[in-house]
Amino acid sequence: MASLLTQTRKSRGLSLAQVAVVVGTDPTNLLRVEKGEQVPKRALARKLYAFYGGAVELGAIYDPEFSADQAGGATS
Repeated sequence: MASLLTQTRKSRGLSLAQVAVVVGTDPTNLLRVEKGEQVPKRALARKLYAFYGGAVELGAIYDPEFSADQAGGATS
């Protein structure tokens, strides 16, 4: 299942390269963030949050499984 970041980007018809240019990173780095292979630095997370207008919660940016956990009603 694609992360909320990936779903939001694709639903807006945007490529990795387009988003990467706007938020000041390279597409490979952004892909790793979207896949959850890399935790973004605070500055990048905030830029992604602002770019998507808050449509993707910071929790989902830092942890791609966050949104799935929240949507599924998982508890700690």
